[in-house]
Amino acid sequence: MGAATGPGGAGGGVSGFGQQTDVACTAESCLVAWAHGSALVGARVGPTGTVLDSSSGALTGTVLEPPLSAGFVATDGSDFLVVWKGPTGVMATRIAASGAVLDPQGIVVSAHAGSRFVKVTRGNGHYIVAWLETVQNTPTAYATRVDSEGVVLDASPIPVGQSVAEDMFIDLAVGFGDGTAVLLWPGHQDLYGARLSNAGEPLDRQTLALNQSVAGQLLYAPRTVSVLFDGSSFLALASVVSQSGKLHLVAAHLDSNLALIDAPTALVNGAEFDGFGRAASLGPSVLVAWAQSTGDISAI
Repeated sequence: MGAATGPGGAGGGVSGFGQQTDVACTAESCLVAWAHGSALVGARVGPTGTVLDSSSGALTGTVLEPPLSAGFVATDGSDFLVVWKGPTGVMATRIAASGAVLDPQGIVVSAHAGSRFVKVTRGNGHYIVAWLETVQNTPTAYATRVDSEGVVLDASPIPVGQSVAEDMFIDLAVGFGDGTAVLLWPGHQDLYGARLSNAGEPLDRQTLALNQSVAGQLLYAPRTVSVLFDGSSFLALASVVSQSGKLHLVAAHLDSNLALIDAPTALVNGAEFDGFGRAASLGPSVLVAWAQSTGDISAI
């Protein structure tokens, strides 16, 4: 497993799409993963910030399914599951708490070669791997459940929801809470959401009305999106373009049926925001971090 600072050494950069990283944490350590060249690499980091893995290596261990996307990570509280898009579909591998790669040849989650924006979250007793692909010229959200032993639980990918034909692939987020998986993805003007039961049953698809006036400007075209369950409701974050052409980081709370609990709120407006925001639980609070146009990272 590689050092957390990447192949460039301390503070070094990672080539390709290694600029995008993901992390998941247990009580003992966090796994940081990113793509580099023809492999996914990563490192475990301890509670004090110590990098636990000194030897370099790859998470995928195979040249048959090199990553065509960054890797995304979830944990069952002990081990980790890393997912990515390969040349022939959606792939995954388990990483043990010790850092050992448990599936060196990878797990074939789906043989749908057109998959994009592969993400993963943890449900009740299994992982939920989600992605977008085009079906009859329409962006469609799919999901498949994978257990902690690496067994794919669904015989074929589950179509969870569709947007409209003129929409484009932009991003996808998946989260789990209150016994339900929630998938969110941006459309041309709206943010779409769909739910999947813990048993793997698609429940519905909603259009979330984020294209409304926030901070005095009408908002259009959500771009990146993330979702987090805070213990009582889902927090959706989206970067949205206003009528003036500026990006805004907008937040909204959703209930378990994906209905808006409160009006969307602009957390960051205009020139301060560079189009990417993420949230994480921090005890009873939520930490929201984003990139600024100055190149800095800010948080509230």
